[in-house]
Amino acid sequence: MNILVTGGAGFIGRHLVKTLLGEGHTVRVLDSLSEQVHGSSARFPAALAGADVIHGDIRDTERLAAALAGVEVVVHLAAETGVGQSMYEVERYVDANDRGTASLLQTLIERQRPVRVVLASSRAVYGEGLYTCRRCGEVSPSSRDPEALNRAVWDPVCPICAGAIAPAATHEDAAARPGSVYAATKLAQEHLCAIVGGAYGFPTTILRYFNVYGPGQSLSNPYTGILSTFYTRARNGKPIEVYEDGRESRDFVFVADVVAATRRALHHPDDQPRCRVLNIGAGAPVSIGDLAGAMILLGGWDVPIDVTGAYRAGDVRHVFADTKRAAHLLGFVAATPLVDGLRQWLAWAARADSQDATDAALAHLTARGLYRTAKGG
Repeated sequence: MNILVTGGAGFIGRHLVKTLLGEGHTVRVLDSLSEQVHGSSARFPAALAGADVIHGDIRDTERLAAALAGVEVVVHLAAETGVGQSMYEVERYVDANDRGTASLLQTLIERQRPVRVVLASSRAVYGEGLYTCRRCGEVSPSSRDPEALNRAVWDPVCPICAGAIAPAATHEDAAARPGSVYAATKLAQEHLCAIVGGAYGFPTTILRYFNVYGPGQSLSNPYTGILSTFYTRARNGKPIEVYEDGRESRDFVFVADVVAATRRALHHPDDQPRCRVLNIGAGAPVSIGDLAGAMILLGGWDVPIDVTGAYRAGDVRHVFADTKRAAHLLGFVAATPLVDGLRQWLAWAARADSQDATDAALAHLTARGLYRTAKGG
């Protein structure tokens, strides 16, 4: 196939492009080479050798039209990422993510030829995800109450009876309740692709990636992965800081597994709905405190874990994936255990350059009242 990967020079994109080229596809990459992600060099990585690369922004209609020439499939990865930063860079995130997606769809409409679209979305659209209540059954709580967070009451309560609830695997039919600007932009991307794809006959697959990690992840961008933050601090002999009480959890999925799922999504069976939404995760929760402990053990560092009792606006407590639909429709099941993935990630990180930008990022959040320490923490 002739495939365009927007944002193909990024973390997931590089792995995906390399795999697609190895399978004999013709691959084109459109990437703005954002300095926050790629540094000031503005060079395409060597991993993209063999791809047709175009340096440009998806909102540049001329560059986009050139990138789409002859393309049969678009994998739309290009986006600004990061919950924390999105809360004070609102216009930047909305413009890049939503206007960027609108630009892509508008150009596809004007070409008047159906193109298959695979959109990289995020688990962030679920907000707090699914929980179970003994009285009320399956529930989707709204964002946590700021007053409760300020008292170090970390867990959400049942939205119906206000009783205690337990986290459950979040399936694709759960309510979407974005709790951050980033999450809202991802949900808007989904709506745009589903509506336009349905109206104009673009088969569309929306992949809600959970917390992706692996070699190639930016070590100097504090907004693109908690592992990078933990690593750069531990490597410099600093304590690993964990928010809230350290028991908040996420679903960590290795980048090779995400690439495998995305490859499978390129083939849209004719008997499937025009638009389908799939969770791409490992399907198991891991607490952030346990993750920090595993990294310290595998990295051989002698640094403490500092449970700060602080919290960020827009963060959620627990969310992990129900992956049955991806298993059924794509035959996808994540194959990389967390310990194996961490070993590969650490081996790569030891050879890569890193800078600890965590303190600067927290300073930005603190100055805007988005990073706070609970009075009861």
